Order: sequence, then C-alpha cells, then structure tokens
Amino acid sequence: MVVSWCVLILVVAFLVLSPIIRLQATALGDGASAYGRLLSSPDLGKVLWNSFFLAVGSVVFAVLVGTGLAWYAYQLKPKLRWLSLVPILPLVLPPIASIIGWVFLLSPTVGYINTLLRFLPWWTGDRQGPLNVYSGWSIVLLTGINLTAFVYLYVITALRNMNAELYEAADVSGASGFMRFRTVVLPLLRPSIAYATVLVLLLGFGQFTAPLLLGRQQGFDVITTQMYKLIQQFPIDIGQAAAFGSPLIVAGALLLVAQRFTIGDSSRFVSQTGKQVRSMGGSSFAPVPIVVFGVIALLLPLLALVHVSLLPFWSGQLSLAHLTTANYTLVFHSPQALNGILDSVGASAIAIAIVLPIAFAAAMLLRRGGAGRRRKVLLDVLVAVPLVTPAVVFGAGILFSYNAPPLQLYGTLAVIVIAYVTLMIPHATRMISSGVLTLGEQYFEAARVSGAGTLRTTLRVSLPLLRPSIGGAVAITFVLLTQEFAASLFVRSASTNLMGTVIYDFWDAGTFPQVAALAIVMCVVTAVGVGLAFLLGGSRAFDRL
Repeated sequence: MVVSWCVLILVVAFLVLSPIIRLQATALGDGASAYGRLLSSPDLGKVLWNSFFLAVGSVVFAVLVGTGLAWYAYQLKPKLRWLSLVPILPLVLPPIASIIGWVFLLSPTVGYINTLLRFLPWWTGDRQGPLNVYSGWSIVLLTGINLTAFVYLYVITALRNMNAELYEAADVSGASGFMRFRTVVLPLLRPSIAYATVLVLLLGFGQFTAPLLLGRQQGFDVITTQMYKLIQQFPIDIGQAAAFGSPLIVAGALLLVAQRFTIGDSSRFVSQTGKQVRSMGGSSFAPVPIVVFGVIALLLPLLALVHVSLLPFWSGQLSLAHLTTANYTLVFHSPQALNGILDSVGASAIAIAIVLPIAFAAAMLLRRGGAGRRRKVLLDVLVAVPLVTPAVVFGAGILFSYNAPPLQLYGTLAVIVIAYVTLMIPHATRMISSGVLTLGEQYFEAARVSGAGTLRTTLRVSLPLLRPSIGGAVAITFVLLTQEFAASLFVRSASTNLMGTVIYDFWDAGTFPQVAALAIVMCVVTAVGVGLAFLLGGSRAFDRL
C-alpha cells in the first residue's frame, strides 16, 4: 500500500513540478542573464503595473459583486430559489466567447450598445463611443464579471451552512439589517471570502484572454501576454519569457501564506450546533440584482454572438434582415475548425479519463491517510501547485519540458493531454474530496469485516457512494478544459489546434461572423458535455458544484 501511495506522489510531483523546474532552469541558465534582460526591459514597470491593476481591480469587483449576489440568493423566496443558479451559468460561457461578445457590444465604432447610445442627445453626431471595450478599465470590469461566479460559489455555500439563529438573535436585539449583515454574517463568512479572494486574485494575475484580445489596441500588456509575445517573436527569447513567469509563481506562494494568516484557526468560524440550518425569510428585492447580473454576464454577450453569427458581415446594425446560417456551414466545412472541435473534445475526454483515477486516489489518501502524515501533507501541497500557478506559466513550462529528448512531444495531441491533466489535478481532487469528506468510516469498516480487499471495497463501496462527486468532477473539468485557452495557445502546433486557438486565429484574420459561429459551437459543446457528466453523476451531481 505504501508503495502505491509513493508512486502516486511521484506521478503528481513529476506532472506539476517538472514544467516549473524546467522554466526556472531556463531563466537561470547562462548566469541568469535572462533576469538581467528582464530588469533592463523598458516595459517592465508598465507591464507589472498593468498586471497589478488588472488583478486587484477585477478582484475587488468580483468579491463585492459575488458576495452581494450570494447574499441576495440566500434571501430568495422558496418559489424563486432556482434563480440562485443564475450567477453560476456564466461559467458555461467560455471566457474567449464572452470577451468577443462584449467586443460586438462595446466596440467604439460598430458596437451594438454604442450604436444605440449615439441616438441619445448627448452623443448625437459622434462616430465613436461613448464606451470603449479596449480601455484598461473595460478589461478590468470584464475580467471581474468572469471571476464573479467563483466568489459566488464559495460564499453561497458558506451562507447555506450558516446557522440562521445567530442572525435572528441580532434581529430580536434590535440591530438593523446592515448592522446584522456587518456584525454577524460577514465575520462568519471570513474564511470563505478569504479563500475566494485568494483564488480570484491568483486567477486575476494569470489572466490572459482579455488582455490578449483587447489590450493590443492600446498597449495594455500584462505579464502573461508579454510571455506570449517573447515566445512568438523572432528571435525567440525563451529565457526572458521564463523570467517573466517568476513573479506569478512568487505571487501565488505569498498569497497562500497570506490566506493562512488571515484565516488562522478556522474552527473559530463554525456556527453549527447540530440543529438544522434554516435560511432567512424571502426578500422581494432579492431577484432584481441576480437577474440584472445574469443579463449582463450571460444574456447580452450571448445574444451578440448569436446575432453576428447569423450575419454575412458585422456592421453594428441591429437588423434581422439578411440573416443566414452560412457561417455555421463554413465552420463545419473548415478543416481547421473541425479539427479544433474534435481535438478539443478528444483531448478533454482523454485527460478526464487519466485525471479521474489520479484525483480519486489522491482524495482517498488525503481523507483516510494510510501512508503517513508527511506523505499526506506533501501530496496536499503538490495537488495545490497548479491551482496557484497561472495556466500561462504551465503552458510555457510544458512547451519547454516536452520539446526535447527523451520526451519530444511538441506537435502531438499527447502534449495537450499532459497540459490538461496537469491543470485539472487540483480541481478534480478537490471535487472528489468534498464527497469523500461526507463518507463515514462505517462503510469501509463493514467492507473490511466482510473480508473485502481494497479493490473490491473501491468498486463496490467507494465508487457508488462517490458517484455524485465524480459526476461533478467530470462536469467542472470538462467545462474548464473545453474553455482552456491560455496554456493551449502555448502548446498547440500547426497540426494540433483547439477550439479556443482556432477562434483566436479566425479573430486575427478578421472573419468575425465565423468567430461568433465557432464561439456558439464552443458553448454548445460545453453544455452537452456538462449534461452528459450530470447523467454520469446522477441527480445529486449538481449539488457538488
């Protein structure tokens, strides 16, 4: 048994550490000259400031809006509880599709919203604006919208596990609604908000899609886009690109330490006393902000994509004339687009088939031990590494690691699968672990008393009981993989493309209706995959998200 756990730790360590080690070895090569070129770069200060501005600005927006939405969702009347799903739905809309949808809405010249605003007397006669999707503030706000769902998931879960009797006691004592929220609810939500803040701050520092698609117009470069430029330009400066990734790695480690310091002893925030948790009475105003967010985050960009995908060309005119499905025909007859769809689905399916056994074994070890506390702690740290390291860093590291003997895999689907497996280890492990934590030891003890071995116990006890968690893990990993863009852009080649990279190529070519059509196909593929995952996990799989 100990040998099996050691093998698991070695496999995870190889997957998550080898790209980072290779990246740092490249940066430190030749007497660390890459760091010298980095420090002497005239754009360094601007790039670091833009990265900080994007991360902090988007996190402030996401935490405030996500916490507010969770609070309103918690106060929904019973017949409107289904609205609590609305803030999660934007996760199904890929970030690259969402950003492109907002370009169609807020482009300074032909954006639909700007076209309508110029009918107002304040902007009559203007040929541009008044809004500009390519500005730094727009990039921050759109990134914040995409990150809000992550904060919402953490906070709404904590609210549902909070004992409402504490809130009611403050109400009886005469505290106002704001006072009850500030003195009772927010202190109890501190661990969840801290976890969510660190998570979205890490995601904010690693943002790539919005700065790449929008930032080029006004020179808004961040660390991730600068790394991509250094690898794409000629001559390629691999060392400086690797050096640019170092601040992101350091930031991830520091944020984890800060998170632990902020929370301290998590037992101080436990409010359950063994009684059933009760939610509060319904609020008539609660549905309003939730519906508004759903319209802004999901409906508007999706409608813009659908409309442009049905046009022969994008002109900014809101007209239903000359609608056509020719763009979808062109997409499905394009070898590049078709191969991108098939490669995305195939690589995602293979990666899920590989990562699920790894995640299952890791979750069981982290829950039940069996190989010593030190190995358990080591595995926990290794599993968390891809979660605190931006996908761009892993993409660059995997590109360097698997582009030389003995594992020269560049240009094959295998390197994409390796990247996908590495990135999904923490997500799948955390999802299955949430189910393992709910299982008592009595099932496993009964199996042992009955003479069942490890394999039989796993097949007859563990897997059936963890079916909802496994289904939820498949759903969340499929969503993240089919939408993955940052790492994919680094490891793709002329012979291996993915949906996100094909959309980017179409975008560079200026074929906007085909971009919109492929983005809609991407959304449909994601939704179908999630539906199949829920069929695998049963009706309770959604509860694990």
